[in-house]
Amino acid sequence: MLAVLCARVESERFPGKVLQDLGGRTVLGGIVERLRQSRSVGRIVVATTERPADDAIVREAAFCEVPVIRGSVDNVVERMQQAVYQHGGGMKYVLRALGDQPFLDWESVDEATRIIDANDWDFLLPLTFDADPVYGAGLSPWSVRVWSAIASRSTKPDELEHPGVWLRRSLEMFNYALIDLPHWAYRGYRLELDTPEDLNLFRLVHAAWEQPDPPPLRWVVSYLDKNRSLAGINAAIHERTGTFTTHTAAEVQHWWQDYANRTVVFSDLPSMLASTGAPASHGGTARCRACDGALIVQRVRPTGVLQLRCARCGKRTTYHADHPTGPNSS
Repeated sequence: MLAVLCARVESERFPGKVLQDLGGRTVLGGIVERLRQSRSVGRIVVATTERPADDAIVREAAFCEVPVIRGSVDNVVERMQQAVYQHGGGMKYVLRALGDQPFLDWESVDEATRIIDANDWDFLLPLTFDADPVYGAGLSPWSVRVWSAIASRSTKPDELEHPGVWLRRSLEMFNYALIDLPHWAYRGYRLELDTPEDLNLFRLVHAAWEQPDPPPLRWVVSYLDKNRSLAGINAAIHERTGTFTTHTAAEVQHWWQDYANRTVVFSDLPSMLASTGAPASHGGTARCRACDGALIVQRVRPTGVLQLRCARCGKRTTYHADHPTGPNSS
């Protein structure tokens, strides 16, 4: 797999954030180190802009011993395509990593790669509908076929600036599945680096780790679970670039329709499989009792409660796990 780390110095809210110190490394260097923990990532390339300010990115990448691609300021797709063209030979997958992901979850990258490789899928999407998983969780690479389509068909300004936007608008073209992430990934903690307040929190988390290797994301979430007051440091920061702030309500509705009958991979709540089984007359697929439409997952609760919605009539149904999990399962 080729990992392309997109980073630049310019930032409206926090210029130079990727070069700030975090745990004894720059943020950029820390993300490179997290990518190196992955068993699936074979090569890492930093993609930045041609602006003079980003000469500092080039120097830091050289210090980290990773190659750099420089290109257009606004066309990130073009930058990534240069990286794939020059360094992606022989790679089956492309991973887009971001400079504001200081807690990138390399374990989810490896798990997603194993799953899509075994099933010949193009990618995985997190099984969530009303909120994103915690930032850095649920990352999946794209097959080279998907990346080629993104590179050739992204034409609108937002599609060129944010690789993957075109893909979200064209899901029906690809062979993908949904993954129910581990319950710890469904948290409201803010782990995106966009402001000094974010960095203040992340430095406290790193200080508590006290290990030479980077802290796994699951440990970070566990630490915040035990020290919830820390999450208040950046809780008031307004999100600008999440899935549900980037896309329109109509686009989100389109995803929901396309999710119907897609395969779901369950992580740590396997007992749900028995709860959602349907009679043999329905071919093993859960169906709506009101209209016989396909039921699609709308929400997974950490306690093992599964909420589904009919893709046809919108009727909602709730299933409870045979063996509830989590702190509120009694």
